[in-house]
Order: sequence, then C-alpha cells, then structure tokens
Amino acid sequence: PLECALAAIWKSLMPQLEPCREDDFFAVGGNSLMGVRLINRLHSEHGLEIDLRDLLAHPSLSAMADLMRARSSEQTSVSQA
Repeated sequence: PLECALAAIWKSLMPQLEPCREDDFFAVGGNSLMGVRLINRLHSEHGLEIDLRDLLAHPSLSAMADLMRARSSEQTSVSQA
C-alpha cells in the first residue's frame, strides 16, 4: 500500500511517468524542488518525517517505500511508549 501511495505521488509530480519499483527518482526526471514537494506530501498525507537526505540515500521507489515502512513503525513505537 505504501509503495502504491508513493507511486501515485511520483506520478502527480511527473505526469508523464509510469513509475516502476526500481525507478530512481532523480534519474526519471525528479529534481530537488520535486523532492521537497514529495517530502511535504509524505508528511501531510502519511505523517512521515523524511528529509531530502533520506530521498538522496533511498532514491528508488522500492527503497523509499521500505524507508517509509521503517519510519512509520518507528513513529508508531515512539507514540505508543
């Protein structure tokens, strides 16, 4: 579900793109401004705290989804503590 949600955000930022799991955000046309928009949408729509360094370190759709899952479970653990 997170990967599909992330793909939908990528598609909204780059309408010509049909995102695949191994696509690199920057290689398929993303730039730093789109990266900031992506990060803001992830925060507003999913409550996830991800920064530009995270996007640079995890630029593929599947790697970013894995990071989102990890962050989501970390944030859930912290809020339950």
